[in-house]
Amino acid sequence: MKKIILSIMVLGGLILSSCTEWLDINTDPNSPAVVSPELVLPQAELALANTYGGPLYNQASFIVQYFDQRVGAPNFRDYTIFKPLATSGNRAYTDMYNLCLNNAEFVRSESEKNESWGNYLAATAIKAFALQSMVDIFGEVPYTEALKGSVKAQPIYDDGLTVYTGIIAELDDALNKVGNSLVTDQNFLFGKNSTSKWISFAKAVKLKLLMRQASVNWAGVKDEINALITENDFPVEDVSFKMWEDNGTKRNPWYNDAYVFFGRTDHMAAAAYVNTLAAYNDPRLNARYDIPEAGGAHRGGVPGTFYDTNTDNKDKFSTPKYNATAPTYLITIAEIEFFKAEAAFRNNDLPAAKTAYEAAIEASFAQAGVTGAVNFYGVSKPYAWSNSSGLEKIAIQKWIALGCVNGFESWCEVRRLGYPAFCSSAAEEILTDEVGKYEIGKLIFPSGAPSEIPVNTMIKRYYYPLASTSLNKNAPAVKSLSTKIFWQP
Repeated sequence: MKKIILSIMVLGGLILSSCTEWLDINTDPNSPAVVSPELVLPQAELALANTYGGPLYNQASFIVQYFDQRVGAPNFRDYTIFKPLATSGNRAYTDMYNLCLNNAEFVRSESEKNESWGNYLAATAIKAFALQSMVDIFGEVPYTEALKGSVKAQPIYDDGLTVYTGIIAELDDALNKVGNSLVTDQNFLFGKNSTSKWISFAKAVKLKLLMRQASVNWAGVKDEINALITENDFPVEDVSFKMWEDNGTKRNPWYNDAYVFFGRTDHMAAAAYVNTLAAYNDPRLNARYDIPEAGGAHRGGVPGTFYDTNTDNKDKFSTPKYNATAPTYLITIAEIEFFKAEAAFRNNDLPAAKTAYEAAIEASFAQAGVTGAVNFYGVSKPYAWSNSSGLEKIAIQKWIALGCVNGFESWCEVRRLGYPAFCSSAAEEILTDEVGKYEIGKLIFPSGAPSEIPVNTMIKRYYYPLASTSLNKNAPAVKSLSTKIFWQP
């Protein structure tokens, strides 16, 4: 019998019991036969929110240079220098499989028996989103033998393409079956009367899965991508978890980690992102960071630097805005429009690419709560479209748009598209002459990066999580941090 986990106990995250105000569940977790899939679906959602919006968001935001390790604090330096440990992915992997995927698979199984195709679709979308994130961080993960409880306690790791192909097929199956079937009102993403929104979300997840492969197999995915874009049945607003409250364990998971658990001592802005937005007077900079406590202009840290706490203390750097009720974003309108722009560019439909590119910038400004996007795109403006360098333009604007919004997705897209590129100057040079040596719109290769990552290249993956490899005899041999995920060119 499948193991159904009905509580989420995660460091710095949500702690749910059988009597929370959110989930009024008064059932024996040792008797899963009496557990309703309608009550398990929100558990899978919360696990996804807590994991994707907690460790995945946080760690990747250091890697892709939205955050830097705050002066005098040690906890996240490994991520700023592209040097995660074999234990770095433990929490994300364990919680995603044990709490999100197990519960989502239970909902799928029970809903299939009952022909409750709305819940089946919702659980499938959650499963696909979660499994994609696991491939995107580790490369190879359990799939074909996973989620089978004690029947397959040591599942094989499948290659990333096998996982992607499988979950796309599962999404297609669920979309074909859903019809007018309802999704339970007890769901966090969309609430009551939400079947059409779950359908649109599932199609957006499929678009993301297909577009992730576009750089290595455009010929193989373009027909499905073009069909989805032609149909254009995507979400009409950002898809995010918005149920957080400034109340104990109900806060935004990153806030709980960074502000509550670590006492806001570990995060400051990163130089690459701050300097790029400041160079263009982009209002999203002020929307996403507070100015240094000591006053003055925004300032970010150069990755890998040990600053002198006497002359460059933490009060002299900008910090990300902390908000206990901030949404946890899964996919935004800006991302969808950037995907449309990229697809049109690859189809050589340059007018459509430009239109979608500009719509994406508009959507990003709206998400940040600022105005004036029209002042940044168009002829002779800082973010003007270019027919000759469309992919580079899309990639850099996507990096800007995802800052303090979705660090994990940004890391994936930087790896896939190859932009922003890295500065030609080393971190040590930029540190001594930031104005002269930093190149706007580029990343900084960190001082102290491991030798297995070539200079001026992005870390490609994490090591397989020790939480799995230490227990699973079928885990593959460890791969280098510079080994590509299957979708990386």
